[in-house]
Amino acid sequence: MKLRVYSSFTLLITLAALCPAQQTNSSRPTPKLAAEARRKIDVLMLIADEAEKTVAAAERHRLLQELFDKSDAVVREQTNSVTAWLLRALAAVELDRPHVGWEAGAHLKALGAADSEDSKIRRVMASLERKGWLGDTDPEIALRRRTEAERLKREAETKARQEDKEPRITFTEKNPMNTLPPDFTRRWTNSIGMVFVPVGELLFSIWETRVQDFEAFAKDTSYSDAFVTREGRNWRSPGFQQGPTHPVCDITWGNAKAFCTWLTDVEHTLGLLSTNVEYRLPKDGEWSQACGNGKFPWGHEWPPPSGVGNLPDESFHRVTGLDRYIHGYRDGFARTAPVGSFAPNPLGIFDLAGNVREWCEDPYSKQMNNAEVRQQMLKCLHSDPNWKHSVSTVMARYDTDSGKNLIRGSGWLRDPMGGMRMLTALRTPLDQTSAFEDLGFRVVLVRR
Repeated sequence: MKLRVYSSFTLLITLAALCPAQQTNSSRPTPKLAAEARRKIDVLMLIADEAEKTVAAAERHRLLQELFDKSDAVVREQTNSVTAWLLRALAAVELDRPHVGWEAGAHLKALGAADSEDSKIRRVMASLERKGWLGDTDPEIALRRRTEAERLKREAETKARQEDKEPRITFTEKNPMNTLPPDFTRRWTNSIGMVFVPVGELLFSIWETRVQDFEAFAKDTSYSDAFVTREGRNWRSPGFQQGPTHPVCDITWGNAKAFCTWLTDVEHTLGLLSTNVEYRLPKDGEWSQACGNGKFPWGHEWPPPSGVGNLPDESFHRVTGLDRYIHGYRDGFARTAPVGSFAPNPLGIFDLAGNVREWCEDPYSKQMNNAEVRQQMLKCLHSDPNWKHSVSTVMARYDTDSGKNLIRGSGWLRDPMGGMRMLTALRTPLDQTSAFEDLGFRVVLVRR
């Protein structure tokens, strides 16, 4: 019986000879691969050879499963072995294991296999590409997201049919998104498509402010390219690719405030808002009310369950090479993710954990991190086996009142510090003029 994708396991056998030549220069063994490691590769090749010669479907499947299982330990020990990852990739393709195929593809790309001139290696990479396993997102996570999105869409359609008394949104050329004024007791969409839900006496944006929202502001004002932040980068070019629905980042506190003022003025002019209603950044207590009382925004677990938010995960580590990440955690995004990519909290608000940290209205005060919060901070730092820096130096950063502003939430980039950065109650000080690739904002709508 032959492979579905490849003519036979002869391809696997010939790959063995490629192992030394296909190693990266930094990882090539000197003078040759250790004998024990070589034997482990030989065992995988032997299993592949037996599978190629086996006609009985059940026995062939058993051998493929054995190859799949044993290759796991080999690639963990020989992370820079192109041959080991190719064998694992082929087993994953044959057994239809999307996550493992995606993981193998990511390692092969990092090892330069995508640029190989060898036709056999190119066939492996082409097969992974055909399966859709060479993208930036874990296909299993992508499938869960699509399934969840379809479920939420069905629920929304059902709810819309049931709510016949719900006022219908009308559209005009001047105000294309919404001509209904806000009702502070229900979900509402503004003139540029930002969605809000009630939190206490105000309306709270369910998303972090998107690139497309800030783009509308930039086009209508002198902010288009008038400011540059760190190292010549700005919100248009933070150092990586952003889509329209990604959270805008590299934003100072003043930039965020200017956006709020502009949006308020626009919707006053449209007659959508009364003069006593305005947009602004959330205050500390408002952000806390939106986030809830759990130790972390997703609950009390550490490390977090995979997929609770866009945090520094395995894909972040693989793409950036940075070692301070949550080991074993996967969310499928190496940098920012489109807003709303993960499940909302009970109020319907997204990304209070991860994606980007968020500016708040208030100045920072060291009293905001009270004794209970500091106890949680210290516990997280001391529980991190990889933490090698001074705990007192970290804590001293939070003991200032010297003109800093408040940020809340966590992002995709920063050292998790044993979960300290993800604590729901953590307040962080930052200069108003600071701008980073993991720093953005969201807005609230309030009555003055």
